[in-house]
This record gives sequence, C-alpha cells and structure tokens, in this order.
Amino acid sequence: MSRMMSARDYQRELSELQSLIEHEERLTAEYGQDAAAEAVLHSLRNRYEALSGELARLGNDGMEKQELSVVFEGRPVHGHTVDASFLGTMLQDLQRVVEAMVATSQGVFTRRSSLPRAVKNRAALRFAGSFAGSFGMELETAEQELELGDPSSMGSAIKSLVQLLQVGDQDAILDSLDALNSRGRVRYMEMLSDLAKSGATMRVDWPSTTGRVSAALRASQAKRLHERLSRVSEKEWIKSYRGTLDGALKNRGIFEFRTEDDQVFTGRLGPGVLDELKNFHYEETCIATISTREVVDTVTQDRREFHRLERLQPIGS
Repeated sequence: MSRMMSARDYQRELSELQSLIEHEERLTAEYGQDAAAEAVLHSLRNRYEALSGELARLGNDGMEKQELSVVFEGRPVHGHTVDASFLGTMLQDLQRVVEAMVATSQGVFTRRSSLPRAVKNRAALRFAGSFAGSFGMELETAEQELELGDPSSMGSAIKSLVQLLQVGDQDAILDSLDALNSRGRVRYMEMLSDLAKSGATMRVDWPSTTGRVSAALRASQAKRLHERLSRVSEKEWIKSYRGTLDGALKNRGIFEFRTEDDQVFTGRLGPGVLDELKNFHYEETCIATISTREVVDTVTQDRREFHRLERLQPIGS
C-alpha cells in the first residue's frame, strides 16, 4: 500500500473511497448485486478499512508532512489582501515559536545565541498558497522520516502550537508553558505583542489524524496574555533519583517515575532516553536523571513544575 504524506492526504482518499462505497451501495440497492458488483464493493471496503487502520497506527507523529491553515482578520486585512509588513512579521514570529517548540522537545539549551541547523531544518515552515476568506494561507512542513513516538516530531510541535493558541484564559497560560523553554516563551511573547499591536485576529486550522483542530487568538487576548507572561520567572535544574520507572508511553512521550522515598515525577520523555527504554525492565531499581523546570507568576506566586526524563541507568551499570 502506498503511503501518503499528510493527514489531509489520508482524509481526502478516505472521503473519496466513502463516496465510491456509497455509490456502489446505491447501485446495488437499485439494480441488485451480482458477483462483479460484490467484488468491487468488497475491494473498496477493504481498502477503506486498511487505510483507516494505517492512519490510526501512524498518528500525527508518523506523518511525513504537516499542514496548517492560517487566517488573519481585522485592521491589517483589506478585503482579500493584507499589509505585507504585518504578514512578514507574523510569519517570522510563527516560525520562531515552532523552532522553539522543536528545540524544547530536543532538550536544546535555552540561552544559545542561535539554534542548531538541524532544529531549524526540522521546524521549517513553507508557504504553500493562499485562499479567499479575509486573508488565508496554507503552510506546510518539509517531508521527514520519523520514528513513531518521536517527541521532537513536527506533529507534536504543531499540536502544541495549536493548543497554545487555544489558551485564551490567562489563568491557564502557565500550564501551556510545558511546550516552551524560556527562549520559546520570549518568542511567543514577541508574537503576542505584534498581534496585539496590529489589532488583528489570527485563526489556525490543523488537519490532524483524528480530525480538524482549530484555534483563534484576538488582539485583546494577545495583549492580556503578554502582560501575564511578562510577570513570569523561571529556573531549571537537573538531579538524579533512585527508584523505579512505573510507566512510559513512547507514542505519547510521557513517563512516571517513583523514587525510593515515594516521590512521584511525571512529565515528558527526553530524546536521549528513547533508546534506553527499548530493553528496559520497568520493575527494576534504577537511577533516573530528571530535569525540572519551574515557572512562577511573580505577582500571584502561582507556580508550575515541568519534568523531563533525560536518562535511565540500571543499578550496577
């Protein structure tokens, strides 16, 4: 079976197959079913089931390409045109936020003057066309071969981006910072500031493997979120703990570790630990190296801790 590039490719093919199946079923109901018609219908249904199963198995991380529709409305938009300076600024802001998300998932240190080329290449967004409706454009990622469950996949990055844009409540913004390191938070604040100053609304639509996911961010929301994030301070540390790994889901990129004094850590899997999990025995005592990042609202003292499993080492190795 040929493998398609994106969730939209799969969904388009599935829609066409469904139409063909319904057409054949109508013909059968009207004229009766003979051996040839039965064989055609059987083949179409098998193809539909196989393709649906492949899409579910691969998931977003298994797609070689991601696609994202972005629509702008408001002051910078004039009919179906948009101010070029505004569009250039927002595209650059969006690209930098995505780069920061990929860097975060790969454990890249946050204070580097520039990101590694490998991060930039993986996170690159391409302009694929525009469409009518205020001003809309299609963005897509470069094709890439990925291992299922890769925490730095563009599927994970785009999902995190849409979830971040869905946060319209200031009180929920701290929880969303798990996908952004300190550099990423600064990049996101730059995007919020530019959107707030422009008076525009940004809408995004992502065809994921489980259906379309949408988000919208208005200029007024962007202003309030920027003000809240400007009050945030953060620090990060790495420490090793002795205990047992209670569970790890590679396809979701999450883990749970319990120390010998019954402290429980949950969070994301770091990229360096994926190979170590392949032959790991979960009930054995081990040493886990875990990085912890704490973000604090300096006004309300509201705080969050985010954990990432960096390394697993069996006792005695």
